[in-house]
Amino acid sequence: MFLIIFLETGLVVTPFLPGDSLIFAAGTFAGLGSLNVVLLFFLLSAAAIIGDTVNYWIGHYIGPRAFSGEIRFLKKEYLERTHEFYERHGARHHPGTLHPIIRTFAPSWLASGP
Repeated sequence: MFLIIFLETGLVVTPFLPGDSLIFAAGTFAGLGSLNVVLLFFLLSAAAIIGDTVNYWIGHYIGPRAFSGEIRFLKKEYLERTHEFYERHGARHHPGTLHPIIRTFAPSWLASGP
């Protein structure tokens, strides 16, 4: 479970992994007493935080090169619009809350800067 949550949040290319479904299933088993809910909470929280941090640093390192214009669907305009959104609304209005793909790419976009 740790590995799936880490990979889903930590690597830009793995947003298809069933992390959300896995968390619900794990919560169900924890509610039935099959899993330790405290251990589950700390392990999966650590996986998500470490994964998000890795995703940020990948974006920080690769982001400026990715938005150089060589990759067709990564346009500097998209990066600037994302940056303007966060400047205007702040992180608490994170659109990724409801959109898993945005939630995956947003740390990389933020790390790249305008």
